Amino acid sequence: MQILSQAAVNRQPLMKAGARKLYDADEIQPRYGTWLRIPEPFDKYMVFLSYRWMTFDSHCVSLIYDIFSNFLIGKDHTAVNVFLDKRLFQSGEHFQFIFVKALTQSCVLMPIVSADSLKKMISDDGSQFDNILLEWVVGLELVKS
Repeated sequence: MQILSQAAVNRQPLMKAGARKLYDADEIQPRYGTWLRIPEPFDKYMVFLSYRWMTFDSHCVSLIYDIFSNFLIGKDHTAVNVFLDKRLFQSGEHFQFIFVKALTQSCVLMPIVSADSLKKMISDDGSQFDNILLEWVVGLELVKS
């Protein structure tokens, strides 16, 4: 299933060993979309997950995403739309614009605060942009407004 899901997300044909094409990317979603849970951008999100990439936080957030995404809530059994950048970004997109837009359209900001997430903020000399700090500041500003 993971190979099928990757082909659909990356918009590439599904290939069989020996380089024989099985399905075009446009054929995968109608045939298997129900089982694949292919992430799609939403107009609004219930939860925005904010975390430090390339640390233990990434694994933890992946599990949280899976847990939230597998539940329905309320009387009308609404799916929980979760923003997880690694599942929704396409290469070449303007990173800060996409996550700030998603954050403004989210009901809940869930910052994953860990030693790894704070380490860069404490040791940073200010020469590099910190996306986590931007997410948290934007979240606080949204609460104030």
